[in-house]
Amino acid sequence: MRRALKSLAVFSLRQTLRYRRLRHLGRWLNVAANGDGLGDDWNSNGERMVFENIISSAAHGAILEVGAHDGSHTVAMIEAMRRARSCVHTIHSFEPSAANAARWIDTTANAGADDCVVLNRAACSDSSGEAILRCRAGGGRNGFHETYAGPEGDSTETVRTTTLDEYARAAGLSELLLLKIDTEGHDLQVLRGALELLQSKQIQYVQFEYNSAWIASRHFLKDAFDLLLPRGYFIGKIHKTFIERFIEWDYRLEWFEQTNFVAWIEHIDPLFPIEVTRGYLDHKSSSE
Repeated sequence: MRRALKSLAVFSLRQTLRYRRLRHLGRWLNVAANGDGLGDDWNSNGERMVFENIISSAAHGAILEVGAHDGSHTVAMIEAMRRARSCVHTIHSFEPSAANAARWIDTTANAGADDCVVLNRAACSDSSGEAILRCRAGGGRNGFHETYAGPEGDSTETVRTTTLDEYARAAGLSELLLLKIDTEGHDLQVLRGALELLQSKQIQYVQFEYNSAWIASRHFLKDAFDLLLPRGYFIGKIHKTFIERFIEWDYRLEWFEQTNFVAWIEHIDPLFPIEVTRGYLDHKSSSE
């Protein structure tokens, strides 16, 4: 009976809206239902909520920011740390683009934040060496993959790459509060370059971005689940006001819509609200 009613409803919608309008409606409903497509606004996409709860936990350790862009997120984190009188004092930022690095320097200096940040003119990856960075006009979507490389206004830049494992050893970093990654589809390579840190649980929280750029890098969200879960991390999607923790990966998560995920060591008790999804289509969630 339920299947028949569902088929009737779909048929009626197709007759009323026609194919293309129905597709747009279905896409919008899917985005809304999944809590995706929240954009890059730090104040409204859940990132600020997550960060402020992390630094309010009185935890210690430096922050690694991979993909610092123009420094606006760097300054937002520093301002949040100052408001919370956080015990965390140092952010190690990575930005390979020359233009973005110059913007980052100006942004942090104008905010009076240049005394507690370290800028590394390098990209983080799964190996050290050199790579070709595709630079998009405006600098907001630079990356190693083809997704954002359009026919006009783009250039390339040869940049240095390093791994976080190598960097942490050289910098003497043994306790890391947060690894924040925003690298336009290169996020998994960054994680693979931090396997030693993750295996030894020296990183307490990991935040990474998931979007259509993962297609160009030939990676799936499943790869992140397979990397983090066996190493003793929980993983969840960042919503505006809570984290949806998934017990396991589900193929229906793979639709490459813009969103952010956060992972944390199992024995940590985060301050941000958590709802647990045990099965992707379960009607009920449990709160931790």
